Amino acid sequence: MFDHLDEFKNELLRQEKSLHTVRAYVSDVTEFIKWLTDMLGTEYSPDKITSVDIQEFRSYLHNIRQNKPTSVNRKLTALEQYCSVLESMGIIKNNPAIGVKKMRYQKQSQVEALDNKDLYKLKRMFYMEANKRDIAIFELMINTGLREAEVCNLQLSDVIVSDRKGTVIVRSGKGEKYREVPLNIDARKAITAYLEVRPDRGNYLFVSNKSDRLSESQLYRIIRKYADMADVNVYPHKLRHTFATKLLRDGGVDLVTVKELLGHTSINTTAIYTKANKQDMEKAVEKLET
Repeated sequence: MFDHLDEFKNELLRQEKSLHTVRAYVSDVTEFIKWLTDMLGTEYSPDKITSVDIQEFRSYLHNIRQNKPTSVNRKLTALEQYCSVLESMGIIKNNPAIGVKKMRYQKQSQVEALDNKDLYKLKRMFYMEANKRDIAIFELMINTGLREAEVCNLQLSDVIVSDRKGTVIVRSGKGEKYREVPLNIDARKAITAYLEVRPDRGNYLFVSNKSDRLSESQLYRIIRKYADMADVNVYPHKLRHTFATKLLRDGGVDLVTVKELLGHTSINTTAIYTKANKQDMEKAVEKLET
């Protein structure tokens, strides 16, 4: 069966999509292929995809699988990009996904941040395990808001630490943006302690047991390991959300400063962190007396 998923994956990587997005999109298209094969009872043929198929898949996701509108729309976007690759390869003449409408819904902030209790539980677990590399990763991410790839791409020369101040240099952030982020005392202490025991190999700041560079997938597994131990729902990017949310809501830091720290191009992206999220709404309705 020629599903051309490898070509699709390569195109997403060429567009510099994050590894998380690439995995999600490939999984979405794989789900569609399996569904279509089961529905038709025949071998999958990418040149036979129609807009009717994608419209029916949309209904299946919404009515049978009961996916949230955001999930349905993401899968439709994945299919649109997949079909665009097929079109560029000459396998199909027109993209059948373009005419399929996305689901409409009341848009709410998608930002999820750890509350103080869960953040404490997670931090406590890192320090209980006493792995200095993992503690340095946690303190760096929660106190700088760096993205997964930015953390993994840090070189030893990108971290400048002294007793009273420190800086981490992000040389190629999202959109190839350069920025410098200050390190607070917690991050400085953790990084200094890690550097004292770091294996003397390679130029990357964080190394694994077998490699000179910690990969994004390895970083994800590290955070998830401690999250499971602490019984907290968290993933690497949620630490970034927590950093931004705490600055804006608890620290009273202005939007422009947070925008620069996060490396956002538009201040509108940063402003998302000021909007009410699910936790805020849950706390609000709990205050009602019966």
